[in-house]
Amino acid sequence: MARYRVLKDKDVRKELTDLLVDELEKQKELDGHPMRIIQEFTINSGNARIDVATINGLLSGYEIKSDADTLERLPSQIREYNKIFETITLVVGEKLLYNAIDIIPDWWGIILFKESKSGQLRLYKIRNAQYNHNQSIYHVLNLLHRDEILHFLNEQPRRSAFSYSKMNKRELCNIAAKNIPKANITSSIKNYIIASNRYIRSDQ
Repeated sequence: MARYRVLKDKDVRKELTDLLVDELEKQKELDGHPMRIIQEFTINSGNARIDVATINGLLSGYEIKSDADTLERLPSQIREYNKIFETITLVVGEKLLYNAIDIIPDWWGIILFKESKSGQLRLYKIRNAQYNHNQSIYHVLNLLHRDEILHFLNEQPRRSAFSYSKMNKRELCNIAAKNIPKANITSSIKNYIIASNRYIRSDQ
């Protein structure tokens, strides 16, 4: 009788990353969007992180729940991820699949991982991710450092000679979220993240 192998995060992550690289490269050929894959992408000022994030016109998140995991933290992760990402996909094994489906929003995508009889890990798209209409622009802005937000605001057309230089990060986020179109903010922030050296290690 074959011995069941408990698939862990590291087992799934490489296969997922390889799949995403292939998909993003094909998409880049079609639309020309710059792309980036970031491991352990931190959000909420470092208080939460998602396993893999991608940028290719959309800011997308992928959360892995391996056979060695539980779903205990998933509800709180959902709340945090929904503030940030335009699409979100859960990557999960058969062990947790059905319980996870009862927890995640119906617009989240699902990728199932399974080990074949030959021992090869396979990924299957069960459900495509839909666009997140609950994204919080304030929290997206909070992905940036204060000086990056300040630079972004100073690039915008001014209605007055008002200075932002003495404002804290929260104040800057509030002003940008209220006064700059969402599309301008999300587009600029994706460009900031793609160009940022903060994530250089994650592209290896």
